[in-house]
Amino acid sequence: MNRTSLKLLALALALLLAWLLATFERAAMPRPGRTTSSEEPARETGGPSHDRVSPAKEMPHKGVDVREDGLVATWFAPPSSPAPALLVLGGSEGGKEMSTRMASGLHAQGYGTLALAYFDAEGLPKQLKEVPLEYFSRAIDWLVRQPGIDAARIGVVGGSKGAEAALLLASRDRRVRAVVAFTPSDYAWQSVDWEGWSDTPSWTEDGSPIEYLRYAPFDPAAGLRAMYDRSVADSSTEAREAARIPLERSEAAILLIAGEADALWGAVEASDRIARSLAERGYRHEVQVLRYPDAGHVVFMGRTLSINDALMERILPMGGTPEGIVAAVNDAWPKSVNFLARHLSEPSDAQE
Repeated sequence: MNRTSLKLLALALALLLAWLLATFERAAMPRPGRTTSSEEPARETGGPSHDRVSPAKEMPHKGVDVREDGLVATWFAPPSSPAPALLVLGGSEGGKEMSTRMASGLHAQGYGTLALAYFDAEGLPKQLKEVPLEYFSRAIDWLVRQPGIDAARIGVVGGSKGAEAALLLASRDRRVRAVVAFTPSDYAWQSVDWEGWSDTPSWTEDGSPIEYLRYAPFDPAAGLRAMYDRSVADSSTEAREAARIPLERSEAAILLIAGEADALWGAVEASDRIARSLAERGYRHEVQVLRYPDAGHVVFMGRTLSINDALMERILPMGGTPEGIVAAVNDAWPKSVNFLARHLSEPSDAQE
């Protein structure tokens, strides 16, 4: 990739960061998405009850800042105990803006939630580059030590790069029982450096790089989605397999949410590859895909969305139509809440 192309890509990534930060700076009627599942939904047997999603006020409380064990996070203690807990991860903005908003909405459903920053915050890497996966496991260590938390009921919710991290974590930490990954990737990717460029991984493990796919040359006229699609298509079979997130090692139920009009990367295709790969390997836990034909990169917000919301103009550059985005967000939210309730309902429901 030549220097001009690298500068253009860095600019495009910086614009993406600005969109994401603006989109989740402020914090809903749905059209059902097409659903596929590897198993029939289980009956809800306890824990948070979500036959009806609890209404969530915008930031019902601010949570508590956490600066322990090297973590940079905001903690929403559970409203009752013993309670399940969720680790909540934002995307390419890195800090806690997006994750805190989502964690607040999920907290209102009966969970203890930890909104975790993983770069671009004090004490953390400045760029989304070589972030240790041990950092996320350390966050789960912290969660299970908290008063009122049932250590047998831990889930992870993450979007975009946060979904990439959530799936990598689930593939390595068997304490994770449920994952909601929206606009996910099935591969680990090259780092995202807002200030320049480096051929380095986004993630490391035990101090070594996690194998990753490298970006193809960036054409600003074609956009980021074309770059990601070409990166997958141009990679060798061996490179794709090395970078593939090995979710067959997981013990988690997995919900994948994606929009077919995603302008950033092919989350629908990635979700389908994950579901197909796990089915072929005889994965014994639920894998469900929600796909929305007229939605883009934003399909989950930890709450509902109105078509008149001022943030719509910030969401639209990431793909989809206003009607399609609202339909996706408002359909995916209660389905996500119910998915988490089914799989984090009672300790006795743990994977056998």
